[in-house]
Amino acid sequence: MLGDPGRQHSTERESGDPHALAELARDCDVIVDGFAKLVGVQTFQRRRKTVGMTVVREARRKHVISAIVEVAGEALELHGTRAHAVKEQDRTLPPRRMHVRDRPPRGGDARMVASDKPLETAEEGSQVKFLKSDGVYLLSDRARDLIADEERYGAANYAPLDVVVERAEGVWLWDVSGKRYLDCISAYSAVNVGHCHPRVYAALVEQGQRVTLTSRALRNDRMPGFLEKLTRICGYDKAVPMNTGVEAVETAIKLARRWGYAAKGIAENRAEIVVFQNNFHGRTMSAVSASTTPEYRAGFGPFLPGFVAVPFGDMDALKDAITAETCAVLIEPIQGEGGVNVPPEGYLRRVRELCDERNVLLLADEVQTGFGRTGDMFACGHEGVRPDVLIVGKALGGGYYPVSAALADDELMGLFGPGDHGSTFGGNPLASAVADAALDVIVSEDLAARSQRAGAAILRALRAIESPLIAEVRGRGLLIGIALTIPAHDLSEALLERGVAAKDTRPDVLRIAPPLVIDDAAVAYFLERFADAVAAVGRRP
Repeated sequence: MLGDPGRQHSTERESGDPHALAELARDCDVIVDGFAKLVGVQTFQRRRKTVGMTVVREARRKHVISAIVEVAGEALELHGTRAHAVKEQDRTLPPRRMHVRDRPPRGGDARMVASDKPLETAEEGSQVKFLKSDGVYLLSDRARDLIADEERYGAANYAPLDVVVERAEGVWLWDVSGKRYLDCISAYSAVNVGHCHPRVYAALVEQGQRVTLTSRALRNDRMPGFLEKLTRICGYDKAVPMNTGVEAVETAIKLARRWGYAAKGIAENRAEIVVFQNNFHGRTMSAVSASTTPEYRAGFGPFLPGFVAVPFGDMDALKDAITAETCAVLIEPIQGEGGVNVPPEGYLRRVRELCDERNVLLLADEVQTGFGRTGDMFACGHEGVRPDVLIVGKALGGGYYPVSAALADDELMGLFGPGDHGSTFGGNPLASAVADAALDVIVSEDLAARSQRAGAAILRALRAIESPLIAEVRGRGLLIGIALTIPAHDLSEALLERGVAAKDTRPDVLRIAPPLVIDDAAVAYFLERFADAVAAVGRRP
């Protein structure tokens, strides 16, 4: 295709010394299936099979690697942005991606150079097909450099999609090359009101010019109004303002344990909290101690005692787990990170009744499900359940600032005194102003109702798709999980190629959670591209 986009390369042509190419390939992050056939490296093929790898990936250097190999007499440049992060035990993982171009781009043009069929010229930053629908990303130099710097200087505690976002508005994202994507991640529900909402932005700027932080050693003029609005909307007497969601979870755990000792009479250091398998309450030591997910716990022990895990949705198991030493049940009304698991109809109501019967507090973690995400202001509201402690966050910050809170009535909150619990940043003037504005948007724009309508349309359309790749579509409102018969990452990559950013929440579950301001046109955009992505992935050998 070099010099002639219509030129077709033979998959049988051999080029270069196979042993030298195989050695060179070990310095590359990803060599996709079919590439070895294209260049005729038979020993490379056998080596891959010998080690049981889908691709050969080996960490050889501490920086981004560039390797040049010959394809049909022309140069093909391979960029492995993840090479330094691949460890020996990772060799059985599926391939991430391959970045290719024929030569340093001139005038913003980059082209595919290796294919078993004619391909059109592709603009730099676009995504194209390679060797029977294998996804290949033509990243711009700037994107590659930014990814390389992030991975060089940042810990590898995330595996993000390789989209380098430069700006956002409403439900849309733009990368550094100017390509637009529909955001179906919403920063895990932190941008329910949409990206860069003007009312929240105005509140941020105005307060940022007055006073931003005092600590709780002093009072400020913004926190009282914020707390009044928050408690009124949520329906509780008092709130403890915090920052991140997991801090609010920690607040609820401390409050429940204190109640267990002070009010229920549990022996000191014996209080237990019942949690649910596949939960996700954050990444602090308390949260991972309550978790049952191996990757969240591995290498972090010893864990905090006092948590008992039962299957989500199993009422009999919950009954058996509650003892005289149980102070609380901590539940996500819908498990988001666990796979968008929706409990059986009536389950939350029965949990509430059981807690009342056994004199146990009900703590509801609505950090991800709260403020309209599931089509009600709170997911507990679908069954008319009012928890003893409501835990909120993410969307409370309007996409601008980390704001969270734990809410309860006077009887419980009265157990906290000065110095018992707190946060330097919790309730600061800037956070209070931003959260106050975010609450106004959530209520005045009726985002819960909009979520219900858009979510119902998406759920209905997804469930109508007949594909062996889709095992189940579940969810409420705009918190949707698609259980797949293939790795969810494969569909995530196919969607990304088509301008939709969506992430797997479990290895076989793709989560769809756009901002609640999504309109009918954006819903149609998503559904069209989702159907095309499913069809394309389904055609792969």
